[in-house]
This record gives sequence, C-alpha cells and structure tokens, in this order.
Amino acid sequence: MPDSIARAIEEFFRNRYGRDALYVPSGRAALYFAFREWLRPGDRLLMSPVTDDVVFFVVLAAGLVPVQVSLADGMRRTWDWFAPRSAAAAPHRKRPAGATPLR
Repeated sequence: MPDSIARAIEEFFRNRYGRDALYVPSGRAALYFAFREWLRPGDRLLMSPVTDDVVFFVVLAAGLVPVQVSLADGMRRTWDWFAPRSAAAAPHRKRPAGATPLR
C-alpha cells in the first residue's frame, strides 16, 4: 500500500476519534505491536485452547507465554475465575451490565 494511503487512513481515524492512529498492514501485526507495547516478554497470557493458531504464534513471537485455559477445567463461571472471592474485598468492582455467567 502506498505510504500516502496509509497516512490518509491514519488521518481519518485521528480526526474521527481525536486520538493518534497507526496504520498496520494486518491484524497479526496489530496484535504483535499491542502485545509488545502493553506486556513484557515472559508475561503469561490466558488463552482459549480453541484460539486460532495464528494468534497463538503471535503470542509466542511477542515473547509471551501462552497459558491455555478451558472452561471445562473446573471453572464454574468465567467471571468467578477473575473476580475477587467476595464483594467486600473489592466493592468497586461490579459485574458489567448485561454480563451473563457461563454455566
């Protein structure tokens, strides 16, 4: 893609959302850049065992450690696995509106 088109796409989104924008040639590249920016090499990343293999290899390429977790591995509900054990422990954390626990 010509550089001028990439810059025009960035400018469009910069104007639309009022934030910086970066054009990347693929979702694969976008994931890689995001992982490298927000996580450190060696960080563990929870993933579904049915995640696309491309995402799995991007995780590895970014230096992360994929940890495959299945809902069938004894987790009663997805939200319970991430939430604190009691509401008193973190009263500011609430289940998102419309969130339905998986059973």
